[in-house]
Amino acid sequence: MINNKRAIDLFLNFVSIPSPSLIEDKFREYLHSILIDIADEIITEENNSGKNLLAFFNQKSKNEGIILSAHMDTVEDGVKKIVPYIDGGYIWAKEGSILGADNKSTIAAFIEAIISAIENKKIDRPVLLLLTYGEEKHLDGAKKLDINNLKYKKAILMDAAGEVGGIIKSSPSHYSFTIKVYGKKAHAGIEPEKGENAIVKASKIITKLPDGRLNKNTTFNIGYIHGGEKTNIVPDFVVINGEFRSTSEKYINTILNKIENLKNIFQDISIELKLDYPGYEIDTRSDFVKYIAKKMKETGIKPYFLKSGGGSDANILREYGIEAINLASGMINPHSKEEHISIDSIIKASELIYNILI
Repeated sequence: MINNKRAIDLFLNFVSIPSPSLIEDKFREYLHSILIDIADEIITEENNSGKNLLAFFNQKSKNEGIILSAHMDTVEDGVKKIVPYIDGGYIWAKEGSILGADNKSTIAAFIEAIISAIENKKIDRPVLLLLTYGEEKHLDGAKKLDINNLKYKKAILMDAAGEVGGIIKSSPSHYSFTIKVYGKKAHAGIEPEKGENAIVKASKIITKLPDGRLNKNTTFNIGYIHGGEKTNIVPDFVVINGEFRSTSEKYINTILNKIENLKNIFQDISIELKLDYPGYEIDTRSDFVKYIAKKMKETGIKPYFLKSGGGSDANILREYGIEAINLASGMINPHSKEEHISIDSIIKASELIYNILI
Protein backbone atom coordinates (compact mmCIF):
# COMPACT_ATOMS: atom_id res chain seq x y z
CA MET A 1 0.00 0.00 0.00
CA ILE A 2 0.97 3.63 0.06
CA ASN A 3 3.11 5.46 2.59
CA ASN A 4 0.69 7.89 4.27
CA LYS A 5 3.36 10.07 5.85
CA ARG A 6 5.27 10.41 2.60
CA ALA A 7 2.11 11.40 0.72
CA ILE A 8 1.42 14.23 3.16
CA ASP A 9 5.07 15.30 3.28
CA LEU A 10 5.14 15.49 -0.51
CA PHE A 11 2.10 17.76 -0.49
CA LEU A 12 3.49 20.01 2.23
CA ASN A 13 6.75 20.36 0.32
CA PHE A 14 4.94 21.02 -2.96
CA VAL A 15 2.75 23.85 -1.69
CA SER A 16 5.76 25.49 -0.04
CA ILE A 17 7.21 26.16 -3.50
CA PRO A 18 5.28 29.01 -5.15
CA SER A 19 4.25 28.29 -8.74
CA PRO A 20 1.71 30.82 -10.02
CA SER A 21 0.76 30.43 -13.66
CA LEU A 22 3.69 30.82 -16.07
CA ILE A 23 6.14 31.01 -13.13
CA GLU A 24 6.38 27.28 -12.46
CA ASP A 25 10.10 26.75 -13.11
CA LYS A 26 11.23 26.13 -9.50
CA PHE A 27 8.41 23.72 -8.81
CA ARG A 28 8.91 21.90 -12.11
CA GLU A 29 12.64 21.54 -11.38
CA TYR A 30 11.86 20.15 -7.92
CA LEU A 31 9.46 17.62 -9.42
CA HIS A 32 12.08 16.68 -11.99
CA SER A 33 14.59 16.00 -9.19
CA ILE A 34 12.13 13.56 -7.58
CA LEU A 35 11.13 11.79 -10.78
CA ILE A 36 14.55 11.47 -12.39
CA ASP A 37 15.51 8.50 -10.21
CA ILE A 38 12.32 6.49 -10.76
CA ALA A 39 11.12 7.31 -14.29
CA ASP A 40 12.09 5.39 -17.41
CA GLU A 41 12.17 8.64 -19.37
CA ILE A 42 11.47 12.32 -18.74
CA ILE A 43 10.57 14.81 -21.45
CA THR A 44 10.42 18.56 -20.93
CA GLU A 45 8.35 20.25 -23.62
CA GLU A 46 9.34 23.88 -23.94
CA ASN A 47 7.51 26.58 -25.85
CA ASN A 48 7.31 30.34 -25.72
CA SER A 49 5.15 30.53 -22.59
CA GLY A 50 6.17 27.62 -20.38
CA LYS A 51 7.30 24.03 -20.01
CA ASN A 52 5.30 20.82 -19.67
CA LEU A 53 6.87 17.90 -17.81
CA LEU A 54 6.22 14.31 -18.91
CA ALA A 55 7.53 11.29 -17.00
CA PHE A 56 7.14 7.72 -18.27
CA PHE A 57 7.09 4.60 -16.08
CA ASN A 58 6.99 0.83 -16.61
CA GLN A 59 7.32 1.21 -20.37
CA LYS A 60 8.20 -2.48 -20.92
CA SER A 61 4.74 -3.58 -19.83
CA LYS A 62 2.45 -4.83 -22.60
CA ASN A 63 -0.69 -3.86 -20.71
CA GLU A 64 -2.85 -0.85 -21.56
CA GLY A 65 -1.16 2.39 -20.57
CA ILE A 66 -2.71 5.27 -18.69
CA ILE A 67 -2.09 9.01 -18.36
CA LEU A 68 -2.16 10.65 -14.93
CA SER A 69 -2.57 14.35 -15.64
CA ALA A 70 -2.24 17.32 -13.28
CA HIS A 71 -1.17 20.95 -13.52
CA MET A 72 1.80 22.51 -11.77
CA ASP A 73 0.52 26.09 -11.56
CA THR A 74 -1.67 27.83 -9.03
CA VAL A 75 -3.68 31.03 -9.31
CA GLU A 76 -1.78 34.32 -8.99
CA ASP A 77 -2.28 34.56 -5.21
CA GLY A 78 0.28 31.77 -4.99
CA VAL A 79 3.11 34.11 -6.00
CA LYS A 80 4.09 34.69 -2.39
CA LYS A 81 5.46 32.09 0.00
CA ILE A 82 2.83 29.65 1.18
CA VAL A 83 3.20 28.26 4.70
CA PRO A 84 0.99 25.20 5.24
CA TYR A 85 -0.09 23.95 8.64
CA ILE A 86 -2.26 21.12 9.94
CA ASP A 87 -5.26 21.75 12.15
CA GLY A 88 -8.01 19.29 13.01
CA GLY A 89 -7.10 16.83 10.29
CA TYR A 90 -7.08 19.55 7.60
CA ILE A 91 -4.23 21.35 5.89
CA TRP A 92 -4.49 25.13 5.61
CA ALA A 93 -2.21 28.00 4.65
CA LYS A 94 -1.02 30.63 7.11
CA GLU A 95 -1.33 34.40 6.63
CA GLY A 96 -4.43 34.30 4.48
CA SER A 97 -2.96 32.97 1.23
CA ILE A 98 -4.21 30.24 -1.04
CA LEU A 99 -3.02 26.74 -0.17
CA GLY A 100 -2.37 25.31 -3.62
CA ALA A 101 -4.29 22.06 -3.13
CA ASP A 102 -5.45 22.88 -6.64
CA ASN A 103 -3.66 20.89 -8.09
CA LYS A 104 -0.71 19.98 -5.86
CA SER A 105 -2.64 17.55 -3.70
CA THR A 106 -3.24 15.56 -6.87
CA ILE A 107 0.42 15.67 -7.89
CA ALA A 108 1.33 14.38 -4.42
CA ALA A 109 -1.23 11.58 -4.70
CA PHE A 110 -0.06 10.60 -8.19
CA ILE A 111 3.63 10.53 -7.27
CA GLU A 112 3.03 8.68 -4.01
CA ALA A 113 0.95 6.06 -5.84
CA ILE A 114 3.64 5.60 -8.49
CA ILE A 115 6.51 5.36 -5.98
CA SER A 116 4.59 2.88 -3.82
CA ALA A 117 3.62 0.73 -6.81
CA ILE A 118 7.27 0.62 -7.92
CA GLU A 119 8.57 -0.07 -4.40
CA ASN A 120 6.09 -2.90 -3.91
CA LYS A 121 6.87 -4.22 -7.40
CA LYS A 122 3.19 -4.20 -8.23
CA ILE A 123 2.99 -1.59 -10.98
CA ASP A 124 1.06 -3.38 -13.70
CA ARG A 125 0.70 -0.94 -16.59
CA PRO A 126 2.67 1.73 -18.43
CA VAL A 127 2.11 5.19 -16.97
CA LEU A 128 2.61 8.69 -18.29
CA LEU A 129 2.66 11.31 -15.55
CA LEU A 130 1.67 14.47 -17.43
CA LEU A 131 2.32 17.73 -15.57
CA THR A 132 1.23 20.86 -17.41
CA TYR A 133 1.94 24.54 -16.89
CA GLY A 134 -0.49 27.46 -17.18
CA GLU A 135 -3.71 25.52 -16.61
CA GLU A 136 -5.17 28.49 -14.77
CA LYS A 137 -4.50 30.58 -17.90
CA HIS A 138 -7.19 28.96 -20.03
CA LEU A 139 -5.39 25.58 -20.12
CA ASP A 140 -2.40 27.02 -21.95
CA GLY A 141 0.04 24.17 -21.33
CA ALA A 142 -2.40 21.45 -22.39
CA LYS A 143 -3.18 23.33 -25.59
CA LYS A 144 0.52 23.34 -26.49
CA LEU A 145 1.29 19.69 -25.77
CA ASP A 146 3.05 17.65 -28.41
CA ILE A 147 0.36 15.05 -29.04
CA ASN A 148 3.00 12.64 -30.34
CA ASN A 149 4.15 12.22 -26.73
CA LEU A 150 0.68 11.26 -25.52
CA LYS A 151 1.06 7.51 -26.02
CA TYR A 152 -2.09 6.34 -24.28
CA LYS A 153 -5.79 6.86 -24.91
CA LYS A 154 -7.10 6.98 -21.35
CA ALA A 155 -6.35 9.62 -18.71
CA ILE A 156 -7.28 10.37 -15.13
CA LEU A 157 -7.25 13.86 -13.63
CA MET A 158 -8.20 14.94 -10.11
CA ASP A 159 -8.85 18.62 -10.62
CA ALA A 160 -12.29 19.23 -9.17
CA ALA A 161 -13.54 20.30 -5.75
CA GLY A 162 -15.65 17.87 -3.79
CA GLU A 163 -15.29 14.72 -1.76
CA VAL A 164 -13.01 12.06 -3.24
CA GLY A 165 -15.23 9.76 -5.30
CA GLY A 166 -16.71 12.48 -7.47
CA ILE A 167 -16.64 11.87 -11.23
CA ILE A 168 -17.15 14.92 -13.44
CA LYS A 169 -20.02 14.14 -15.77
CA SER A 170 -19.87 17.33 -17.85
CA SER A 171 -17.88 20.51 -18.26
CA PRO A 172 -18.99 23.67 -20.10
CA SER A 173 -17.60 25.35 -23.16
CA HIS A 174 -15.91 28.60 -22.14
CA TYR A 175 -15.85 31.76 -24.25
CA SER A 176 -14.18 35.08 -23.49
CA PHE A 177 -14.96 38.36 -25.20
CA THR A 178 -13.59 41.86 -25.55
CA ILE A 179 -15.73 44.76 -26.72
CA LYS A 180 -13.90 47.93 -27.69
CA VAL A 181 -16.09 51.03 -27.56
CA TYR A 182 -15.05 54.19 -29.40
CA GLY A 183 -16.34 57.69 -28.72
CA LYS A 184 -15.06 61.18 -29.40
CA LYS A 185 -12.79 63.17 -27.11
CA ALA A 186 -13.71 66.73 -26.09
CA HIS A 187 -13.22 69.14 -23.19
CA ALA A 188 -15.88 68.28 -20.63
CA GLY A 189 -16.20 71.85 -19.33
CA ILE A 190 -15.83 73.94 -22.49
CA GLU A 191 -17.38 71.91 -25.34
CA PRO A 192 -18.84 68.60 -24.12
CA GLU A 193 -21.43 68.69 -26.92
CA LYS A 194 -18.62 68.07 -29.41
CA GLY A 195 -17.72 64.79 -27.69
CA GLU A 196 -19.23 61.34 -27.54
CA ASN A 197 -18.86 59.67 -24.16
CA ALA A 198 -17.54 56.11 -24.62
CA ILE A 199 -18.28 55.26 -20.99
CA VAL A 200 -21.94 56.16 -21.41
CA LYS A 201 -22.08 54.10 -24.60
CA ALA A 202 -20.41 51.19 -22.81
CA SER A 203 -22.98 51.34 -20.03
CA LYS A 204 -25.78 51.09 -22.60
CA ILE A 205 -24.04 48.11 -24.20
CA ILE A 206 -23.80 46.37 -20.84
CA THR A 207 -27.55 46.72 -20.30
CA LYS A 208 -28.07 44.76 -23.52
CA LEU A 209 -26.08 41.81 -22.19
CA PRO A 210 -27.16 39.08 -19.72
CA ASP A 211 -25.64 38.70 -16.27
CA GLY A 212 -25.04 35.96 -13.73
CA ARG A 213 -26.61 32.52 -13.87
CA LEU A 214 -28.92 32.35 -16.85
CA ASN A 215 -29.99 28.74 -16.23
CA LYS A 216 -28.60 25.63 -14.55
CA ASN A 217 -26.14 25.12 -17.41
CA THR A 218 -25.19 28.68 -18.37
CA THR A 219 -23.43 31.66 -16.76
CA PHE A 220 -22.40 35.08 -18.07
CA ASN A 221 -20.10 37.62 -16.47
CA ILE A 222 -18.62 41.00 -17.31
CA GLY A 223 -15.36 40.83 -15.40
CA TYR A 224 -13.84 44.27 -15.83
CA ILE A 225 -13.99 47.46 -17.87
CA HIS A 226 -11.40 50.18 -18.30
CA GLY A 227 -11.21 53.49 -20.13
CA GLY A 228 -11.29 57.24 -19.76
CA GLU A 229 -8.55 59.64 -18.71
CA LYS A 230 -9.60 62.57 -16.53
CA THR A 231 -12.81 64.08 -15.25
CA ASN A 232 -12.47 67.08 -17.56
CA ILE A 233 -12.15 64.99 -20.71
CA VAL A 234 -15.06 63.29 -22.48
CA PRO A 235 -13.71 59.73 -22.79
CA ASP A 236 -13.23 58.36 -26.30
CA PHE A 237 -12.35 54.72 -25.55
CA VAL A 238 -13.57 51.94 -23.23
CA VAL A 239 -12.86 48.22 -23.17
CA ILE A 240 -15.35 45.68 -21.80
CA ASN A 241 -14.07 42.20 -20.94
CA GLY A 242 -16.16 39.20 -19.98
CA GLU A 243 -16.86 35.52 -20.34
CA PHE A 244 -19.69 33.03 -20.61
CA ARG A 245 -19.93 29.27 -20.10
CA SER A 246 -22.51 26.67 -20.98
CA THR A 247 -22.96 22.98 -21.63
CA SER A 248 -25.83 23.84 -23.98
CA GLU A 249 -24.95 24.55 -27.60
CA LYS A 250 -28.34 26.22 -27.98
CA TYR A 251 -27.61 28.80 -25.28
CA ILE A 252 -24.07 29.32 -26.53
CA ASN A 253 -25.42 30.22 -29.96
CA THR A 254 -28.04 32.49 -28.41
CA ILE A 255 -25.37 34.43 -26.50
CA LEU A 256 -23.03 34.57 -29.49
CA ASN A 257 -25.83 36.04 -31.61
CA LYS A 258 -26.70 38.56 -28.89
CA ILE A 259 -23.11 39.78 -28.69
CA GLU A 260 -22.67 39.96 -32.46
CA ASN A 261 -25.98 41.85 -32.77
CA LEU A 262 -24.50 44.72 -30.74
CA LYS A 263 -22.82 45.84 -33.98
CA ASN A 264 -26.27 46.46 -35.44
CA ILE A 265 -27.28 48.61 -32.47
CA PHE A 266 -24.14 50.61 -31.73
CA GLN A 267 -21.74 52.32 -34.07
CA ASP A 268 -17.97 52.43 -33.60
CA ILE A 269 -17.50 49.26 -31.61
CA SER A 270 -15.38 46.17 -32.28
CA ILE A 271 -15.94 42.71 -30.82
CA GLU A 272 -13.43 39.91 -30.25
CA LEU A 273 -14.78 36.46 -29.32
CA LYS A 274 -12.63 33.50 -28.35
CA LEU A 275 -13.43 29.88 -27.52
CA ASP A 276 -11.06 29.22 -24.62
CA TYR A 277 -11.94 25.56 -24.36
CA PRO A 278 -14.72 23.25 -25.59
CA GLY A 279 -17.14 21.53 -23.26
CA TYR A 280 -17.80 17.82 -22.99
CA GLU A 281 -20.09 15.21 -21.48
CA ILE A 282 -18.72 11.78 -20.64
CA ASP A 283 -20.32 8.43 -21.35
CA THR A 284 -21.09 7.29 -17.81
CA ARG A 285 -21.49 3.73 -19.10
CA SER A 286 -18.06 3.49 -20.72
CA ASP A 287 -15.80 0.64 -19.67
CA PHE A 288 -13.22 3.12 -18.36
CA VAL A 289 -15.71 4.97 -16.16
CA LYS A 290 -17.02 1.66 -14.85
CA TYR A 291 -13.44 0.57 -14.14
CA ILE A 292 -12.70 3.76 -12.17
CA ALA A 293 -15.94 3.35 -10.18
CA LYS A 294 -15.02 -0.29 -9.45
CA LYS A 295 -11.58 0.72 -8.19
CA MET A 296 -13.18 3.41 -6.03
CA LYS A 297 -15.42 0.83 -4.37
CA GLU A 298 -12.45 -1.50 -3.82
CA THR A 299 -10.67 1.41 -2.12
CA GLY A 300 -13.64 2.07 0.17
CA ILE A 301 -14.71 5.19 -1.76
CA LYS A 302 -18.30 5.77 -2.85
CA PRO A 303 -18.44 6.97 -6.48
CA TYR A 304 -20.87 9.69 -7.52
CA PHE A 305 -21.36 11.94 -10.55
CA LEU A 306 -21.36 15.72 -10.56
CA LYS A 307 -21.36 18.53 -13.09
CA SER A 308 -18.60 21.12 -13.25
CA GLY A 309 -18.99 24.81 -13.94
CA GLY A 310 -15.30 25.09 -14.81
CA GLY A 311 -12.79 23.62 -17.19
CA SER A 312 -9.70 21.48 -16.76
CA ASP A 313 -7.02 19.94 -18.94
CA ALA A 314 -9.55 17.14 -19.50
CA ASN A 315 -11.38 19.46 -21.91
CA ILE A 316 -8.28 19.65 -24.09
CA LEU A 317 -7.18 16.01 -23.73
CA ARG A 318 -10.61 14.87 -24.89
CA GLU A 319 -10.18 17.05 -27.98
CA TYR A 320 -7.01 15.03 -28.66
CA GLY A 321 -9.08 11.84 -28.71
CA ILE A 322 -8.14 10.76 -25.18
CA GLU A 323 -10.85 9.51 -22.83
CA ALA A 324 -9.94 11.86 -20.00
CA ILE A 325 -11.95 11.54 -16.80
CA ASN A 326 -11.73 14.28 -14.18
CA LEU A 327 -12.28 13.31 -10.56
CA ALA A 328 -12.82 15.24 -7.34
CA SER A 329 -9.67 15.56 -5.22
CA GLY A 330 -11.21 16.58 -1.90
CA MET A 331 -10.03 20.20 -2.08
CA ILE A 332 -12.34 22.76 -0.49
CA ASN A 333 -12.75 26.41 -1.57
CA PRO A 334 -10.00 26.36 -4.24
CA HIS A 335 -8.76 29.72 -5.59
CA SER A 336 -9.53 31.39 -2.28
CA LYS A 337 -7.78 32.23 0.97
CA GLU A 338 -10.10 29.73 2.67
CA GLU A 339 -8.74 26.86 0.57
CA HIS A 340 -7.98 23.69 2.54
CA ILE A 341 -7.97 19.90 2.21
CA SER A 342 -8.21 17.02 4.62
CA ILE A 343 -5.33 14.65 5.22
CA ASP A 344 -7.79 11.83 4.64
CA SER A 345 -8.59 13.12 1.13
CA ILE A 346 -4.94 13.07 0.07
CA ILE A 347 -4.51 9.55 1.44
CA LYS A 348 -7.72 8.31 -0.21
CA ALA A 349 -6.69 9.83 -3.54
CA SER A 350 -3.26 8.17 -3.26
CA GLU A 351 -4.80 4.80 -2.43
CA LEU A 352 -7.24 5.03 -5.34
CA ILE A 353 -4.52 5.76 -7.89
CA TYR A 354 -2.30 3.04 -6.39
CA ASN A 355 -5.10 0.51 -6.85
CA ILE A 356 -5.54 1.65 -10.44
CA LEU A 357 -1.83 1.14 -11.17
CA ILE A 358 -1.45 -2.34 -9.71
